[in-house]
Amino acid sequence: MTLAVPNPRTGLNEHWLTFDEFLRLADEGAFGSSEHLELIDGRVIDLAPIGQAHGAGTFDAAYTIRRVLERTGLDARLRVYSPVTLRISRTRAPQPDILVAHRSAQSWVTPDITELVVEYTVTTHEYDLGQKPGIYAAAGVAEYWVIDRPARRLHVFRAPEGGTYTDIGGPLSEEDTIFPLFAPDLAIPVADLL
Repeated sequence: MTLAVPNPRTGLNEHWLTFDEFLRLADEGAFGSSEHLELIDGRVIDLAPIGQAHGAGTFDAAYTIRRVLERTGLDARLRVYSPVTLRISRTRAPQPDILVAHRSAQSWVTPDITELVVEYTVTTHEYDLGQKPGIYAAAGVAEYWVIDRPARRLHVFRAPEGGTYTDIGGPLSEEDTIFPLFAPDLAIPVADLL
């Protein structure tokens, strides 16, 4: 059953979807051929199609993180998902480009098993650097990275508290190194992620 939510500007009820309805409608083909959808506050967001630069960059960054997990033996308990649905609540289910989480048998991941969320941005800077940090911080995601391909920079958000990140680092450049919270002794050259 859709949620009826009053719009404070109009006084009218809006009908928003729950996660289960979103999945059912997607399975039934209600959203057409689009596979790059997110559920944000009950609204279905149809993201831009994944272009060549975004697809290749995401693949390369996920590969780099996957190699790090394998080299350190962390791949026994952690997995790189790309892309994946992150089920935050009944009405929030973003689809990050890359996610590192404890292994799960479900077809989606929840924040309580998530170590790192990564968005690879080519054209969606405002969304990935504006709205997304608040979404992930409110869910308690410990670490959020935005790989800004055009600027060749890495933005780092850590320490979620009260719906916001209290430790915002960067932007880091190609010459810098990042130490992920899930493996704080492990150095990843930022250039390998760009």
